Amino acid sequence: MTDDAKPARPSPPRIYQTAGGAISPNCFLELISSDQQHLEWLVLEGNSLSRKRVLACREGIYEPISLDPTVRHAIYFPTSVADVKKPRELVDLLSEVLQKHLEPEEQDDLLCLAVWAVSSWLWDFLPAPITLLISGDASHAFALLSLLSACTRRALCLADVSVSALRRLPVQIGPTILVNRADLSSKVRAALRFGNLPGFVIPGSGTSLTSIAGPRALFIGDDAPDEGWTENVLHVSLPQRWQPRYWLTASQLIEIREKVQPLALGYRLSYWTTIRSQGTLDPPSDSELTRALLACVPGDEELEQRLSSILERREVFGPQANPLDPNRALVECLWGPVHEGNTISSTSLTGRLNALLRSRGEVRDFNSIEVGWRLQKLGVPRDRGQRGMHVKGTKGLIQHLHMLARRFDLALPEHDTCTECISQASKANAVAGAEPQVPVEAVDM
Repeated sequence: MTDDAKPARPSPPRIYQTAGGAISPNCFLELISSDQQHLEWLVLEGNSLSRKRVLACREGIYEPISLDPTVRHAIYFPTSVADVKKPRELVDLLSEVLQKHLEPEEQDDLLCLAVWAVSSWLWDFLPAPITLLISGDASHAFALLSLLSACTRRALCLADVSVSALRRLPVQIGPTILVNRADLSSKVRAALRFGNLPGFVIPGSGTSLTSIAGPRALFIGDDAPDEGWTENVLHVSLPQRWQPRYWLTASQLIEIREKVQPLALGYRLSYWTTIRSQGTLDPPSDSELTRALLACVPGDEELEQRLSSILERREVFGPQANPLDPNRALVECLWGPVHEGNTISSTSLTGRLNALLRSRGEVRDFNSIEVGWRLQKLGVPRDRGQRGMHVKGTKGLIQHLHMLARRFDLALPEHDTCTECISQASKANAVAGAEPQVPVEAVDM
């Protein structure tokens, strides 16, 4: 080394623009709003919480991601954080807000909706994000989407969306996408469906690839979509009895945001701490949706038990003897027409279902949307004709109905021309006519 040699200048620190997340096993970043235009970091290091415009560390400098002003205006970021560790605090608040502004078909749906809203804050910790599908009355559904925009993480409300538009969305910040268009094309539905599976991407601009996975709520209109969705889907039907007086004003949305978002952000940070110490939470269940929702509320046995019970009742398979169960009643309503080889419209089937349940003491009516979803879950195929959706009696459907009848423990009329009925009757007669087997040691000598 010569005397004239100059020492090498240290390389400038690397600058990272990110939307947050874990940058080390002990450090977690979350975007928080400092004012209308600017974002800064909420930094959780160990058990220490601080706010910083930029974070300088050994790896480099972390800056909040740059967002277009229109995006910054459309997406709300919390301005503060509350100290919360128990899921019950957040779930109870969300349930209270939902109860005040919604009238779902089933009251149990309020808890499911509340936990889904919680999942939007935790989706990147779950095996897969949960999709919420909303059917029923349009005005009621739009009010729910508006309400969810104040309760969910980084909500992005879209009046329309196309496949090309999906590539231009600010998906790098992991928004909760809320769409109020029921007439989305089949290509968009497919992209939203298959693009929500972890690890799958769609082509972005130029030669880039984009992940569009994240929580989303979609209004699907008056009928269930023909295409199948993944199991990780929560469906809620909203009736027309909802009153327009429940519409939310801008000031009410602001009030809800200021009440819910700090608590939700605090729970997200607490949840990350739990994940860091215990690993990924995966409650035991046969249902992917049940596992995902239960993973959002760990440690509260009462809440977990209540949620599990609700989700189990939503499942159609398994022995059920409740005469007011609409799934069980649907099998009864289909039994005669299908065995006779007739075609029954969704409207007629809905009328039959409501009449049967009303005769047993049910006070509410189901609509054709709800019936369509229940048929899909039961595995009963429907066809679309000139006059709408209908169920056609076929040999395959007869066999399927017999399987459902056994699962629901139903004793239904036998049909002389049905081989399945004859076979079941023969087995029953054989069992009834069999001689009882008496243990040798019990015989009197």
